[in-house]
Amino acid sequence: MSTVLSRTVDGGGDWESEETFPVQEVLEAIQDWQDQQELVKALAYAKGKKLHVSDGDIEFTDVVPGEKHRDGGEYGFYTRYRPIPGHPGIYRVSTETTCDFDACGTGYQGIRALTVREYRRLKKASDRIEARGSLY
Repeated sequence: MSTVLSRTVDGGGDWESEETFPVQEVLEAIQDWQDQQELVKALAYAKGKKLHVSDGDIEFTDVVPGEKHRDGGEYGFYTRYRPIPGHPGIYRVSTETTCDFDACGTGYQGIRALTVREYRRLKKASDRIEARGSLY
């Protein structure tokens, strides 16, 4: 069993074991800090730009799934933009797959501003991919 030193505000500290150290709270605090930094960057980027505003999720197709898209390797891939309440045109972005047992390198990508121009480009590419159909 390993231990870590947990520092207090006054400079003191206590040794904690893996069972008592608040790992989940620390990871959440780190993620909150990273999100705040990304939000600040996205808001700065968005200044003066015309943003695409949506109340609901926006999904773009990156790869159309094949017939065996669940467990046969013919996976579909998507990019999802989830609006952040109170920040029109700013989204939490994640990539997703139809694979049930492995995320295949997909997941949370960060916070981004979505301009109208970028939305049109992504939508056009997504529509083209869907029209072409599965590559499998």
